Amino acid sequence: MERIERELINEIRRRSKSYTPEWRFSEEEPDMGSALAIGFCHGFAGTEKRFGRVREKNRAAFADATGAQVLPAEGAEGYAAFSLSGSDVPGSMIPQGTELFADDAQGEQVRCETAEDVFVVAAECESIFQTVDERDEILRICDSAKSLQQGFLAFSFGKENLQSHAMLFSEDKVLNIISHGDLVLSFSDSLDKPIAKEWMNRLADLSLCRWEYGTAEGYVPIEDVDVEDGRLVLRKTASMPASAPLIEGEWEGMWLRLRLLSAKEFFPFSFSQIRLFGKGEQIYPELLIGGGIECPHTQFLPFGERLDPYSDVYFGSDEVLGKSGANVRLVFRVDFRRQPFGERNGTTRWEWIMRKEDFVTDEHTDVSIDEVIWEYYNGRGWTSLVSHEKNRKAFTLETVGGKMVELRFRCPEDMSPVLVSSQEIRFIRARIIRISNLYKPEGSYILPVVSEPFFEYEYTGKGISPSRMILANNLTRVSFAAKEINSGEACHPFEQTHTKGAGLYFLFSYPPVGSPIRVLIEMAAEQVDVERSISWEYLTDKGWRNLRPVDETKGLTRTGILSFGCYEDMKWERLFGREGYWIRAYTDTVPDQPVFVRRFCINATKIISRSRVMQEDFSAWQLEADRQISLSLSNVAEVAVYVDEQGYLTGEEEAKLLEEGLLVQEKDDLGLVRQSWVQWQPVEDFSGSGSLDRHYLLFATEGIICFGDGRHGKIPTAEQGRAGSLCERERQRVQSVGGYGQSHGTIHRICQQGHQSLGFIRWKRCGKYDGGHPKTQRFLPPPESRPLRP
Repeated sequence: MERIERELINEIRRRSKSYTPEWRFSEEEPDMGSALAIGFCHGFAGTEKRFGRVREKNRAAFADATGAQVLPAEGAEGYAAFSLSGSDVPGSMIPQGTELFADDAQGEQVRCETAEDVFVVAAECESIFQTVDERDEILRICDSAKSLQQGFLAFSFGKENLQSHAMLFSEDKVLNIISHGDLVLSFSDSLDKPIAKEWMNRLADLSLCRWEYGTAEGYVPIEDVDVEDGRLVLRKTASMPASAPLIEGEWEGMWLRLRLLSAKEFFPFSFSQIRLFGKGEQIYPELLIGGGIECPHTQFLPFGERLDPYSDVYFGSDEVLGKSGANVRLVFRVDFRRQPFGERNGTTRWEWIMRKEDFVTDEHTDVSIDEVIWEYYNGRGWTSLVSHEKNRKAFTLETVGGKMVELRFRCPEDMSPVLVSSQEIRFIRARIIRISNLYKPEGSYILPVVSEPFFEYEYTGKGISPSRMILANNLTRVSFAAKEINSGEACHPFEQTHTKGAGLYFLFSYPPVGSPIRVLIEMAAEQVDVERSISWEYLTDKGWRNLRPVDETKGLTRTGILSFGCYEDMKWERLFGREGYWIRAYTDTVPDQPVFVRRFCINATKIISRSRVMQEDFSAWQLEADRQISLSLSNVAEVAVYVDEQGYLTGEEEAKLLEEGLLVQEKDDLGLVRQSWVQWQPVEDFSGSGSLDRHYLLFATEGIICFGDGRHGKIPTAEQGRAGSLCERERQRVQSVGGYGQSHGTIHRICQQGHQSLGFIRWKRCGKYDGGHPKTQRFLPPPESRPLRP
């Protein structure tokens, strides 16, 4: 039941309740009144339908009066997407005209064909990132192929900004600060001159950047930052956590990080060399071993309560003694205590030995340390640390009272941890090698007493080069080894994405390499009044290269196909923390309003609903003027007409037609030309056609082809028949393509008595389709009214 008839029945049912409440209108079991009402609705609906076509009738009458011709209907168009059976399958070309079938709303198949060639690849867009350099922003638009199917909002703001800028240095010696100390950084240019004071002041400004060091709990900020003598000084206090190794990427070590709070202030910043210095004062040893036991640092006996040759005392500190190349001082106070030994108790029975006056008692002597040797452990054994005479007398009583001892040395490169008293750290030790009056039976030990030992260290000279540097920009980290850091080349540690204005970065798991690659970009709403220029590029080993696409979207302002060719130089690269193959689109100016992309689909192409190419044969009488040929179906979009002119062409005409591609010759088994099919040309009318012009008229809507009358348009030639035949014959060929209405087409031969048909017609018809399909986008409906063509 049509819509108009249904509306009328519903209106009668509604009004009947007001006018005749006792009457029950029923379509299933109609009474006389219901049957009358239904009949009225059916008849009136037909009248209204015919009345609604008055406009179309008037338009046709106007066309007939003016001689205008209605343009033929065009095939319904849409889009189809293709995919490979697996990622390991090589790319495949889908040529133009490939047949496709889709189910319509009634479950019937509609035949379509591709309107363009498309090269299908295994590539699939996995993520999309958006960058805006003037805002220093990186936004994740889509993070998976699944979310991409739901569409995305481009050139919008408000999402989490993923952009961050940081510079990290690793150096296990200088940055190993357990208690307290100063970190000193020196930046210089290619001429080894300090960088401008302005940059040093910015690096020390905690409102613009933040200096942090690695601990067991992560990075901890350093609050005391200053500039002294052109160097940056970072002070760590004893109340701050001890430094500890962290893992950054593939590298574990002690790290110092500079994190920007205001990135725009540092984008022009550059340096060629960086050196690290360190300074620590009054750092207590981590472990003291004297007389074989652990001792407090306040005061202890370094060699115990008696003096024995080769007794030793250990001063341990990984923090200080691990800083190879630094100038180290060990400072402590030494006092001395007298400890008697060997005294006899009781009375001597002299009479049993000798006379008392003949006995001479031993004098009371002092046993003291005469010389020590300072050593360190190099991984294989203990070796000499310093050999200065003053250092050897560190525990020797020289004057009454105590003395201050200062041991200066350059920390060896090969100083290694060693296990002492169940702890394995770095030690230096003092070992007794000479004791005065060692073998006296009676006397006093002059025992040294050590108080408040502490270390100090300082790096001087050119400082230490970081073992590794990491630059973190745009969600990507770039690592540099020690030899690359101070190579002398200018280093710009902080960078933006280098996209002018706003950019969209598309990540593909496999390279979209081939030609032509086509991507369907379907917009939720067209922005007809917006003009936007977008540049498309792909990433190679030599940087970004222009795709030079054919962009039907006009800068993402309307739905269309993006067509391009991508080459083998596409590079696998890591950007924004993701690895893959990259294509980007950027515009110099940031759009004022966001753009909603409903679908971004690779391997898509435009399709048109058409029926098969059909062939029809026809014939005509010799010299028959104004010959009309009616095709079996109407609404023909494309037509190709061929006439066999074998025997009528001169050698010059034949050569010219072959050169123009308008002649197709068919030969027999002996190689002789049997038929010469000449393609005729369509015209709007015969007003400008001469008697020799191979012209014809096409009335596409009706499916009619008309030839000339010999004066205005040539009459198709005809070959004389065999002897005894009833009439002459001619051979013509017509090929036609396109038209609305679903049809598979059949071969239709037009034969008349006494004629032999040797020509044929090929045609295609285009079908309306308004349904959906998993691999096909929704077709665009045809226009309701067809334009007129004069």
